[in-house]
Amino acid sequence: MQKEYVPPPPLKPGYFLGQEAFSVPKNALFRRMDPYFKTFLTEENATRYFEQIAGKVDGLDYCTYWYEPADAEMARRIAEIGRAHGVDMWTGIRWHKQFRDMPVVPGDCAAWTMDEAGRISPALWEQRNHTFDYLNPRAVDWMMEVLEARYWPHLKGPVNGLFFPECRVTTPDVPYRRNGLKTWTLHAYSPAVLEAWRAYCAKRDVRWQGAQVDRFPVPLAHMTRPHPEATVHVPDDRPGAVPAFTRFVDIPRGTPVWLAWEDFLCERFHEVFIHRIAARVNRYHADNPDWRGVCFFNNDVTALDYRNFQTRSARTGFSMGYWPQGRRMGVDLPRLLKDPEVTCFISETVQSVRDYLFYEENPLSHGMALAREAGRPGDYGFMVHYCDAWGQVGDIRAPGGGIMDDVEEDLRWEMIHKYRPPVFSYFSIPTTLVREGAWYQKEAADRFWGRVEEYRRSFGRGV
Repeated sequence: MQKEYVPPPPLKPGYFLGQEAFSVPKNALFRRMDPYFKTFLTEENATRYFEQIAGKVDGLDYCTYWYEPADAEMARRIAEIGRAHGVDMWTGIRWHKQFRDMPVVPGDCAAWTMDEAGRISPALWEQRNHTFDYLNPRAVDWMMEVLEARYWPHLKGPVNGLFFPECRVTTPDVPYRRNGLKTWTLHAYSPAVLEAWRAYCAKRDVRWQGAQVDRFPVPLAHMTRPHPEATVHVPDDRPGAVPAFTRFVDIPRGTPVWLAWEDFLCERFHEVFIHRIAARVNRYHADNPDWRGVCFFNNDVTALDYRNFQTRSARTGFSMGYWPQGRRMGVDLPRLLKDPEVTCFISETVQSVRDYLFYEENPLSHGMALAREAGRPGDYGFMVHYCDAWGQVGDIRAPGGGIMDDVEEDLRWEMIHKYRPPVFSYFSIPTTLVREGAWYQKEAADRFWGRVEEYRRSFGRGV
């Protein structure tokens, strides 16, 4: 008789779940030349890294660069070193991007996408493999079977959590700035999804111009020409872009068919992908007494949705200026917060900290309010960016990109203490907070660690 699954306990308040730790194959030359990865090139380097963060960081998003079976040994050793220093290792599997030891995705498991002309075709990942269909239960089960054969047996034990890394219905066109989502770029147009969409419309009697919808909606009339049997033109009232400081309540919310399409995407993404994987992984690791569960990590652009905000103070910012459009990409945070298989939630701060601190209803206050409404105030937090605001400094890997702006950092910690998220994250520890980091500055790093200690003490914890 199978033992009943017991969910792991909630994380301790003030839990610091940072990014990132890596396993880097020894023969991956392009990784060896990147200072971002040098901390994890050898066991000796990794040991020095974990010695410096032991007792300061509770857990890490663990990214395994894995190209062939021989890479499993290094991946396990890095995880073992981390656990030996008391750090939880939450594996953040980047499916095709970093885990490459996998077969070609079967045709009936492949995701399909659309171009601006309306042509529908299988979605390729770097021209070498199909992406698997997040909205097809057979495809998700296939991927899990691959991981349970090629990945988990090598890491089970020292790895003690699963980290969903910015997952959404895949699109290469995430609207990080003031643009609206180009809906056709979603990997959401496979034959399996069309069948499920037709069933959804029939069950809920979704109609357009008096007829029940039985095709994918497309926002431009010409997009129906390549596949008239699979697409129907439904005008979309959402703009292509919005100006800075636009109030969320003033942005059109979507017409009924498009709202039904979003609800369908959110339902499928949660039930077929997030819940299905979380439940399976939790039970696969149920015999590990140190198993922490599943973390859903995203950024404010895709974790939240502008239509869920309640006040007129919520608006696009001055820096990147995005308007959160999570539901358009299948991410419905209120729905996910109801799932007991997910242990915690972290949203990445993409805007300047000023856009969080100076508006009464901002992405952080809003996300925490949603968590309270779901009865999970202790399970929601956000990522702290150590570098200056996105869009001002740029990529932290670029020279100077990891240099902290002192004013931004002061404001960021003022915000942290104001809202008191019980879980918080950070980017990037290996490059800025340990001595070997490419942009390490002792004074700045010491100040940061002091602030972490002070914040955790506010929850009755030390460092």
